[in-house]
Amino acid sequence: FKKAVDILKNHALSEYHRRASESANDFLEWHGDRVNLDIRNRLVKAREEQVVKNRQRLIPIVKTILLCGRQNIPLRGHRDNGLLDSGGENANDGNFRALLRFRLDCGDSLLEEHLNNLKRNATYMSNKFQNELIAAIGKIIRRKIVREVNDSKFYAVLADETSDAGRIDQLTICLRYISTSASKPVVKEVFLKFCAVAQKTGAALARTILDALEEEGVDVRNIRGQGYDGCASMKGAGNGVQAEIKAVVPQALYFHCASHCLSLALVHSAEIVPIKLAAGVVKSVCNFFCKSTKRHQCLMDKIDAHAPTSSKTRLKALCPTRWVESHHAFFTFRELLRPPLPLFG
Repeated sequence: FKKAVDILKNHALSEYHRRASESANDFLEWHGDRVNLDIRNRLVKAREEQVVKNRQRLIPIVKTILLCGRQNIPLRGHRDNGLLDSGGENANDGNFRALLRFRLDCGDSLLEEHLNNLKRNATYMSNKFQNELIAAIGKIIRRKIVREVNDSKFYAVLADETSDAGRIDQLTICLRYISTSASKPVVKEVFLKFCAVAQKTGAALARTILDALEEEGVDVRNIRGQGYDGCASMKGAGNGVQAEIKAVVPQALYFHCASHCLSLALVHSAEIVPIKLAAGVVKSVCNFFCKSTKRHQCLMDKIDAHAPTSSKTRLKALCPTRWVESHHAFFTFRELLRPPLPLFG
């Protein structure tokens, strides 16, 4: 320690120390206050530019997927692999790739640059990449819904279990809440997610609902309402879903879904003889005209001739599964049976 001062002074004059000090000062000067940015982007400027360029390449692809989602258009086609120009005009390779071609025809420079410089393993147009983007978009949408639900504090959970086209049992979970994001409070009902169901007991379904809400970040302690159908596994006072959730959140009151109640009331009322006969007549008349193009055209000609002011131009078939959806058919039948009188004549 007696010679420490002399040793440190000699070390400070060494070439090794001077180089290390200069490198440290350069690093601090380059780093600055940008502590949240990736240091690799600051040390390698080319990489930062490449990241920006790669993100720009995704813009037309992401916008095309969003367009298909908003318009409820399927993405996939018969053959949708390979490069974009390999399908040709004679092959149906799906709406997604067709819309990308349309963007090229409209002069999308970002997409054109991407297609001219892409690699075989980085086309960003495969079905796997489409599914990844759809999953990412769905996660962002759910995040916004959860944020709005948590801001509104209290909410009601709506759920129903059914089988999809692949014969897989799924539980549909929706949320009903009062949104205060706008200038005026608005009651909203939004779909949250599908959940695969392995067991259909009340306890299993209740645990699926609670786990799904917690997984998405929704506070289950703020549940104030439950809306399900009237089956025993849902409304059971002992082992039903509503009882299981009420054991966790006592303030979560159960209400039999109003749409299910209306559907059941209409089904039971349809057993009354006059109503049953009237429904049978409407169904028979609709089937008579709708199942023959010649008879349908004859009916349309009569409607144009005798009911020119009518807003309805054709009969609507009765919904075979949901009675609550059949009222449009009855309204149309009544209007065409006794069309409104013309304004002048």
